[in-house]
Amino acid sequence: LAYGGRAAAIAQPVSPSNKPWFHAGLPVPARNVENARKLLRDAGFRTGDEGALLDVSGQPVSFTLATNAANQQQVQMAALLQQDLKAIGIQVQVTPLEFRSLVDRILKTREYAAAIMALAPGDAD
Repeated sequence: LAYGGRAAAIAQPVSPSNKPWFHAGLPVPARNVENARKLLRDAGFRTGDEGALLDVSGQPVSFTLATNAANQQQVQMAALLQQDLKAIGIQVQVTPLEFRSLVDRILKTREYAAAIMALAPGDAD
């Protein structure tokens, strides 16, 4: 969705177009919400009354995901992650930031929980 149908799901950090480094035959994990919930229950998490995932101390599992506000693909990826994690009860607050602010948070202040970013423009490969 983020790449407008011009991308493929992969199970590695290399795209199929990068022939020398792509490892054909690696299975792409299937999305399985029920299995994810079972794994989380087995790890000590539980689901609250309103569907929120709770940690062992009963606190909701949530985090902030920062991304570059000027990069619509990255903003869309963040929204997709937010939607997918909501299905298992994890709340993600997407925070689009101006690129310089994003870089400062990651490299200088380290005041972030998770981020989607690229240091150089161009293709995702």
